[in-house]
Amino acid sequence: MSFIRRKSRNDGVAILEFTIVSTVLLLLLFAIIEIGRFMFSLQVLNELTRRAARLATVCYVIDNTTLNAGSFGSTYDVPIDLDTLTLSIEYLNDNGTVISNPSSDANFGSIRYVKAEITGFTYTFSTLSSLFGTLSNLDAFQTTLPAESLGKYRPYYKNGTEVTDTTALTLNCS
Repeated sequence: MSFIRRKSRNDGVAILEFTIVSTVLLLLLFAIIEIGRFMFSLQVLNELTRRAARLATVCYVIDNTTLNAGSFGSTYDVPIDLDTLTLSIEYLNDNGTVISNPSSDANFGSIRYVKAEITGFTYTFSTLSSLFGTLSNLDAFQTTLPAESLGKYRPYYKNGTEVTDTTALTLNCS
């Protein structure tokens, strides 16, 4: 009887199995984390359009309808660059058509809805870029809310005197 261990063909198989299984599990783990970051980015953009639309429904008509999305989302720690996005505010009538000059007295009374939309969003998957690549042209981020206090002027004071001229009742959000 020999107690000398014979070299078998199965030496190293456990290391090989561990390498294959751990590679697949780590790849799956990083894919789940990256997809979670992507979904978080989508949720942040939806929240930005909701905030912008809500602000536009209760505040005075904004003259410049193209804003910087970074100013609305500066409180978030997001994996995307908000400064590259364009946030546009549109004022709509009963039929849903865009009102061309919403701050004028003639068109101000016909505002029924406010639409906030973000354009220019692209997302590059950082961890698994070779598998997922870059997603672009995801311009479906918009929120439409009914206008609330746009037709009812609250007292507005500028330098201690009440402003009654409706053209002076604008909010500069830039």
